[in-house]
Amino acid sequence: MPHTPLSKHTSQHFHFKQMSSVFLVQWNLNGYFTHKEVLNLLIKDQNPSVLCLQETHLKHTKNDYAPRNYKGFYKNREDQGKAAGEGSQAEGDRKKKVREDKRRIAKTLRNQGETYISPVTKKIVKEKALKGICNIAMCKKRKRMCYLFSSPLRTMIFSQLHSLGDLQQQREYVARFVLSENPKHRTTNSNDRRRKQTHYFVLPLEGTRQLVCKKMFLGTLGISEKVCRTAIKKLNRTTGVLEKKIVEVDGSYNHQET
Repeated sequence: MPHTPLSKHTSQHFHFKQMSSVFLVQWNLNGYFTHKEVLNLLIKDQNPSVLCLQETHLKHTKNDYAPRNYKGFYKNREDQGKAAGEGSQAEGDRKKKVREDKRRIAKTLRNQGETYISPVTKKIVKEKALKGICNIAMCKKRKRMCYLFSSPLRTMIFSQLHSLGDLQQQREYVARFVLSENPKHRTTNSNDRRRKQTHYFVLPLEGTRQLVCKKMFLGTLGISEKVCRTAIKKLNRTTGVLEKKIVEVDGSYNHQET
């Protein structure tokens, strides 16, 4: 592998000091083997008399890893070589930040309908996609306009939803195309668990809303019935705005929407 010029590593924290005939270089390299190639370039370019290397992460006290033509002297800290100012608190904060970053990235990808790795189960969750269509002939008899929605049109509607990239806006989008009314027939039994409202599903088409069946609706948006129910449940029918501060369970982890 050809050597990279040392000028490309100017961001590294090298400290040079000339003392009469002794040229000393000090470097907190944060891992000997991680930066071994850069270290060799430094030696070749500067030819220092003395190398002072901190944070090598080496547990050996022998001079096995000393660069060629150099003699190694080691002094490890008793607290496992941690630098001053570091410790369990700093390490805990770093791990917490890594976890938060992973959750944030997973949430962003999930809301965009893309493939992501669950930060809890570590499993790969596949990207969302269009689902199968309904029985067009049967829906046509029931005066559902499912036959008007071709595959390119369904793909466009699917992209509109998932390009929002925000859970709140996506739920508002879903709830906007669900119409509700009271059931035509009710029972007098108060313990009856039948639904309190009847839902009708529509999809946008050239500035209009066309009535479709539930299978076409869910399949075009690429969502589950549970996601649809959640959006309907959280919609305030008076203001037309979804309630905030809701908890969603998507099968991988819980999170609080703020």
